[in-house]
Amino acid sequence: MRRFCALILVLFVFQIAFSATYYSNNADLSILNNWWTSTDGSGTNPTNFTTSGDIFIVQSGQICSVNNSWSLANDIHILVFGTINVTGNSVINVGENYLSTGSFIVKSGGVFSNQTVGTISFHGSITIESGGTWTGSGATGNTININGVFTNLSALQIDNSTATYVFQNIGPRIYNAGLGFNIYNHMSSGINGTFSGKWYIRNSLITNALKMNIIHPKIRTGKISVNL
Repeated sequence: MRRFCALILVLFVFQIAFSATYYSNNADLSILNNWWTSTDGSGTNPTNFTTSGDIFIVQSGQICSVNNSWSLANDIHILVFGTINVTGNSVINVGENYLSTGSFIVKSGGVFSNQTVGTISFHGSITIESGGTWTGSGATGNTININGVFTNLSALQIDNSTATYVFQNIGPRIYNAGLGFNIYNHMSSGINGTFSGKWYIRNSLITNALKMNIIHPKIRTGKISVNL
């Protein structure tokens, strides 16, 4: 038993030792060579987007695009102090499945903007901190999958695109819109989602859930469909 515990500890330390922090450089975030270990665009680049524990920081004052498809493994952390504009046909996967312990955090002053027609999928935890902005524009018609805990700690967030937000529930999930989350289409596809805060849905709300917990929300929508 002691040997087993010691082995787990060694593996944990080994993992920490080989994780790293990388910084953006005003360029396409989906390209490895646009990330650096130093804030001034020097140092080394990551060799992949799959090393568990790696942290990718979009620096304050930088406007960075995602013009290509971008996939990150479970347990990767993205901190957004600057601006991310997802454009074109870009497909993004932040994490791989419901086991992810990674995070996507929009920090104070940070901006995430959906401008793509490609599918965006988030796993792990998704947080908009106080002072952060989540937005979108254009007739994107894309799908944004939220496959983890979603929390808005900032002001009312408005995605002016025509995206459909799909809230996937594998096990209990909490979705807190806080002071407000304004989107075009809202779909809940699972059975254990708990929704709180103020939800503003401009077009339609569709749920396939057997149970959809709603705690003191303000929901405004044009059409509601419940499929049991």
